[in-house]
Amino acid sequence: MKKTIFKGRYSHALDDKGRIRIPTKLKDLVGGSAFFTYGNGCILMMTAEQGDDLLEKFSEKSDILKIESTDLVRKISQGDVYEEDGQGRILLPTHMLEYAGLKKNVVSVGMINWVEIWDEETLNKKESKVSFEEAVLSVRKLETDATASTQG
Repeated sequence: MKKTIFKGRYSHALDDKGRIRIPTKLKDLVGGSAFFTYGNGCILMMTAEQGDDLLEKFSEKSDILKIESTDLVRKISQGDVYEEDGQGRILLPTHMLEYAGLKKNVVSVGMINWVEIWDEETLNKKESKVSFEEAVLSVRKLETDATASTQG
C-alpha cells in the first residue's frame, strides 16, 4: 500500500458556520472523511487510518499516573473522523476552532504525515519568527542531542 504524503500550502476560508472545504489535492488523499485533532496551536488533519494508528500508539504508551502524558492524551483523543456534507464542507467542533484561533482566513500546510490547519495571521507570525537556517540548525541540535543521549 502506498504511503500518503501530504505536501503543499493552501489558503481557504472558514464560513460563517465554522465549516471548511478541504483543498482538492488534500481531499483526494484523505477521501470523503478525515481524522481531525488538536495540534500545537493548530488543528491536525490526517487520514482516518492514520488517526486510528495515532490513537493506538498513544494507548500503548500513555500512563495514567504521568500528568504530562494524560494532558497530551486528553488533547489527541478528542479527535475524531468528520465527514463532508453535500456541498463538500466539513463542520469541525467549536472547541477545536477556538483552540486553533481559526477565524476566517485559513491555511492548510502539508507536513508529510499530516496536515496542519492554521489561522492565516497566526501562521504568518509564527513563520516570520524563524528563518530556514535556524530551523535546520534546531533539527541538527535535536539529532545531536538524541545521539548523545543514546550513547551516554
